Amino acid sequence: MPKDELEIAKQARAAAERAKNFIPREAWDPVRRLGEVRDQLRLASQQLAERVTEQFQQGNQRLNEMVRSRMRPAFEVVDVFRSPEIQDLIQRAQEAFARLDAALRDTLQTLQHERLVSR
Repeated sequence: MPKDELEIAKQARAAAERAKNFIPREAWDPVRRLGEVRDQLRLASQQLAERVTEQFQQGNQRLNEMVRSRMRPAFEVVDVFRSPEIQDLIQRAQEAFARLDAALRDTLQTLQHERLVSR
């Protein structure tokens, strides 16, 4: 603490002591009790805030666990679709569908030809 601040603190303490001497002793008891009540209220509000924070964290943790448990099957499905076997199956299906157009066209032409021949 710089010298000026130290001097100010000393002067403030001395002024408080002088003021204390002017106030009757019986007036200090209610003031002291008021200070104790204030301290208890401050402690109670602090404890309440801690309890609310703790309950919020517990609720948040439970919610996270619930979301994880609900999402796990979806992630497993995604993993299945990402597997090499399924990727190969998807690729073969895409190739088959790409050939389907030509196969259907050939079948249609054959059917039309059969119809013309049978007339």
